[in-house]
Amino acid sequence: MSASDASLPSQTSHARPDAPGLPRPTGTPATLRTDILAAPQRTVPALLRHAALTQGDAVLLTLGDTQWRHADAARIAAAQAERLVAAGVRADDRVAILCGNRIEFLEAFLGCAWLGAACVPINTAAMGPQIAYQLANSGARLLIVEDMLLDRLALAELDAAVLAAIWVIGDAPVDARLHGVPCAPFP
Repeated sequence: MSASDASLPSQTSHARPDAPGLPRPTGTPATLRTDILAAPQRTVPALLRHAALTQGDAVLLTLGDTQWRHADAARIAAAQAERLVAAGVRADDRVAILCGNRIEFLEAFLGCAWLGAACVPINTAAMGPQIAYQLANSGARLLIVEDMLLDRLALAELDAAVLAAIWVIGDAPVDARLHGVPCAPFP
């Protein structure tokens, strides 16, 4: 090993530690953190609750002027899951999100995970027919869309039989219906 190699961090295998015949990760248990929760308990709600209990007041993220602590994430995810249930979303349903990098994206994503619904992110560069295909192919029950991207839905043929509602993020006025689908502001 050369002197320049000595300054490189040690390599860590990313293979599953429980997979037979595969190399085990290197490092100390403190760096691997496989001891946090047993595998069956590694759900988003369990991980968020655990982080809230162990790191409650520590800052989790900062996005613009918004700052979340670990305890906030669990509370926000649970509250958003309740809003999703009130809108008719159930575990195993799909919720599509057409939104840029905003805190509401994370709220929706964590709410879906808390509930057990699947989040279907849609590329913000997608246009009408692409969006319609992704919604139909995923069977999304709810579409969450950023107000500045609403014009992307103009050419989309939305299936009101599958898509039960549209939530709009932002301050733009919201029409009561879009392509026959009920619309409401993001709660």
